[in-house]
Amino acid sequence: MKITLKDKTFTYRFATEKDIDVINKFDINIYRQVDHNFYFRHNKTKLKNMMSDGRKIWLVFFENKLVAWAGIVLSMDKTWSSDYNLSEKQMEEAGDLVAAAVSSRFRGYGLQKFLINQRVDYFKKIKKKYIVTDVNPLNVHSEKNIIACGFKFTKKSRSRRRNSKVMLNHYILKL
Repeated sequence: MKITLKDKTFTYRFATEKDIDVINKFDINIYRQVDHNFYFRHNKTKLKNMMSDGRKIWLVFFENKLVAWAGIVLSMDKTWSSDYNLSEKQMEEAGDLVAAAVSSRFRGYGLQKFLINQRVDYFKKIKKKYIVTDVNPLNVHSEKNIIACGFKFTKKSRSRRRNSKVMLNHYILKL
């Protein structure tokens, strides 16, 4: 599929396992450029896992070169419900926006907002009632985009990654 943002036409689609090497190479470059407190390295195993068990990755290309990607999780861990002010039952009806990255050369084109909206539309299509996501407050651009797309702040807490000292802002969008 195609989308024109500003003066550029991009193509986008769901990733397949054949894309793992391309996403991995892209992710290595992104990781070198950004603050490691709010973006962690997605190796080939993590990427493969992100395309299984109710998970999907969107890819965006410009002239056949990967310029952005983003993932979703369809089944949430119910024990995280308090982060979003949801009951465990409501958490069963929630999906999660995870892991978005845009090439520095293509920042400012609205690709992150586009990917947020694509994922929101997908969740609507499959009848989810809530979408949740977490943003490191140091990642000002991502937080601004999440808020601009209608997400509401719920609370701040430590990342659930083992021994993490990173604080995250939790957001929810009710569909």
